[in-house]
Amino acid sequence: MKILASQSLKIRYPNLDAILEEIGQMKRFGEGLGLSYDDNFTRINPWEEKFSFFLFASFQDRIKSAIFNGEGDPFEEFKGDKVSAEKRDQELQSKGLDTYLEGAVAEGGSDGFQISQALLEATSASMAYFIFHEGYHCHAKKLGIHNPIHLDEPLAHAFGLKATVAFFKADAHADADFSVLDNHRYAEFCRFVNYCHDFISKSYASGKADRAALFNQAQQKYTKKYGVPPDTPINNAYLLRHRLYAKHFELVMDATESLLAKDFIPNIKAIHRSLVEKISSN
Repeated sequence: MKILASQSLKIRYPNLDAILEEIGQMKRFGEGLGLSYDDNFTRINPWEEKFSFFLFASFQDRIKSAIFNGEGDPFEEFKGDKVSAEKRDQELQSKGLDTYLEGAVAEGGSDGFQISQALLEATSASMAYFIFHEGYHCHAKKLGIHNPIHLDEPLAHAFGLKATVAFFKADAHADADFSVLDNHRYAEFCRFVNYCHDFISKSYASGKADRAALFNQAQQKYTKKYGVPPDTPINNAYLLRHRLYAKHFELVMDATESLLAKDFIPNIKAIHRSLVEKISSN
């Protein structure tokens, strides 16, 4: 299906046709791996803002979401509306909640996954990863696989990485820059998030938590590990958001390590059952 674009977008992105053709190639490769995209990634989002925004909010005396979207996920989404997102962010902060606001290159929802301007500006490796990562979500939803978000996101991440590498190997892109997909660094970050989440949660449970000291310790640990401070101050909402990916990250990576990209989707129901059983038994 041809992806239509407005004249203004063609002026903004002179190489738009080539970008959309590359997205089409990635989708076709994903379909060859077993994905069903249906009408996802068939149009460019109409808003001027490059991103959609996701807002997380947590109580200050425990790491627990204070807000949910219509599907029960622990965040609120603002499609291309930064002004409303920032206004809501300030409103929740004024109520004494920790918040974390981020822009997303790719997002879904009730109207499916479409092409953001941020995706148009991504490197080829990043673009492929998002097309395959979100493609996993599309396909799992179609199959009726309803994983908890803590399991769904690392599964999509694992498939996104494998499919991206397979795509560029198949297309002989020996010079593709995969640095943005540094899974070793991301695994380290997940361990950091899980450590901070568990340590700070125990401190809250003890009733003796010094929030300022706890978050200062977390900031210092991050800075020592990566050589730079985090982009945004660490708080309960920051940990809540990143825990969505980090909680079962290593479990999923271990379970799927030996799988080739071509074997991932045909076996996804079995992978899902195995992971649920392992989580339930722990």
